[in-house]
Amino acid sequence: MKQKALRQQFVVVFIVGTILVVSSIYLWRHQKQVSRSAVNENTVVVATKRLKASANTPELSIYGYVMVPKSLEITTDLLGQVDRMLVKPGDHIESGQTILKIDGDDYERILAERVAELDSLEAQIKGERIVHEISGQALAQEKKLLALSEKRLKRQQSLSEQGVVTAIILENSQREVEQHRLQVTQRSAMLAEHASNIEMLTARKQSLMVQVERARADLADTTVVAPVTGTVSEVSIAEGSRVDGKELLRIIPDGSYEVRGQVPMQYIDEVRAAIDNKKSLGAVVQLEDQSIDIKLDRILPIVSEGQMGQQAVFLFKHQADSALFAHKMPVYIRLKLPEVDNSYLVDTTALFPNDTIYVLDAQSKLRSISVAKAGYTYDVDNQSMVIVKTDESLDDLEVMITHIPNPTVGLHVEKYQES
Repeated sequence: MKQKALRQQFVVVFIVGTILVVSSIYLWRHQKQVSRSAVNENTVVVATKRLKASANTPELSIYGYVMVPKSLEITTDLLGQVDRMLVKPGDHIESGQTILKIDGDDYERILAERVAELDSLEAQIKGERIVHEISGQALAQEKKLLALSEKRLKRQQSLSEQGVVTAIILENSQREVEQHRLQVTQRSAMLAEHASNIEMLTARKQSLMVQVERARADLADTTVVAPVTGTVSEVSIAEGSRVDGKELLRIIPDGSYEVRGQVPMQYIDEVRAAIDNKKSLGAVVQLEDQSIDIKLDRILPIVSEGQMGQQAVFLFKHQADSALFAHKMPVYIRLKLPEVDNSYLVDTTALFPNDTIYVLDAQSKLRSISVAKAGYTYDVDNQSMVIVKTDESLDDLEVMITHIPNPTVGLHVEKYQES
């Protein structure tokens, strides 16, 4: 009976165990499917774009206004006498045309004196270098003589201990060594003095070279040329009169109107450098559905209070276009800044805080890359784009352009595929 009861208990335990194992396997498989489904449902779908480095042109958007240009005042810092006045009121002049000449005799004399001083100084430097070289050769020779005398003294000291050399001979050898040592010391001091003289003369030469260039520029400025094409409206000086820093004449530049707009201070250095390097910066003003070409002419040396910018003056590329505008008419300006080489054009949605973008790796996981914004521009659909530079190449990488909330490195995403 006991054995039968034990068999029955064993069978019951076996059946229950089997049921538990089968149920566990079923539940495990069912739970795995649910998890996979949940993951698929929660995967973020993002759009991406492949980039290629190129030279991109930032565009600065500013507001401005159209105005009638004021006459341009021509002055000079030079002192002297007007030698020739070549224009009169009403004359139309071209940019670069000579309008008057100041007597340049004094400035020619100053330039000649500075050049002569520079030539004399260069001769002194050359002489010091020759002496320095000779002294160096002499020092090397005297060091050899010192070495020989020290060697002879050492040998005679050894013979003196043996009684072969007299005290007088030994004293003479010692005196000779001391004399050679003194000559080496004196020659070394002379060599250092010549080197110091060369440094001082070279410093004076640099200062004198600046003076020569200034004198040369002053002499060139005795010929006053028109900075722009326009019409002479007023002449304030005559031939034979003395120039003393006063206004010389006024010019009304060609063109009915000009455009002015505030350039933010962060771009002023870049814009001014382009002007100084004679690099033309184009721009357009929007007038309804038209884009009118203008060009940057100059930056006015006045910082606007509260706006932290300087006023830029634009001229119409085609003067006939100015007839479309009225005095003090507000306009929207897009100024093209210098090209940014080896840069990338990305959608504004691709840029995250701290100037970070995200790319997809081979497993479709996000990886962050730090970039530096180099400006903005517009695509063919007039949508704003960001120009960025980075130390890491972005060529042919899948850049995420969908702006998702709180992206994290390693986040698995699914790339959007158009059907």
